[in-house]
Amino acid sequence: MRLQLAVIALLLIHGSLLSQANPDSVKLRNDCRAAEHVLTTGEPGPHRTEALSIIGLCGREGIPALQAAWTTAGGDRTELGLLVTSTRTFVAPELVEMLFTNLSQPSQPLNARVASLLVLLTYADPAVVPGFDDFIGDEAQLLARRYGRVDHPSPAAGREQLGADFTQRLRTALQGIAVSDPDAGMRLAARVALHNLPLR
Repeated sequence: MRLQLAVIALLLIHGSLLSQANPDSVKLRNDCRAAEHVLTTGEPGPHRTEALSIIGLCGREGIPALQAAWTTAGGDRTELGLLVTSTRTFVAPELVEMLFTNLSQPSQPLNARVASLLVLLTYADPAVVPGFDDFIGDEAQLLARRYGRVDHPSPAAGREQLGADFTQRLRTALQGIAVSDPDAGMRLAARVALHNLPLR
């Protein structure tokens, strides 16, 4: 009994010393909790931009907040850009399914659907990090231009969870969108993606 109490006391002291030695980890945990709160409840609204910037650093614990943020995302490119950046840092099956669903929903704003596409392309190949301007704009220019690869890719945590057929699944989804989606802008975005890495 005394040995158990001594071990528990040592563990508590060790944990306390670690948190004092690494105050950044305590700050990050607190920032993650605040970001999760803002994104899942929508309150307080003015802190949403900061929360979107932080949530990608929160690992698996941030997934419900990312899902909530995607659900409430409108068509604002600035907000969606932050959401794309945060979501690119972590792969989870529930995020992948949500992104595919968002991609295929004609009722979603074009920018939100393209944002889903941006993340899915980076999941398929971490060196491919395109932006909105690579998919939205003048058709002739978009189809003539090729977006490249970054020199030092940073694979998303959890990328090993992607199935071997992930890239083919994305290609198949985009082929259907390119042919029959009711939104001409999304049909174009799908065609551009199919003509570029990693799908060509």
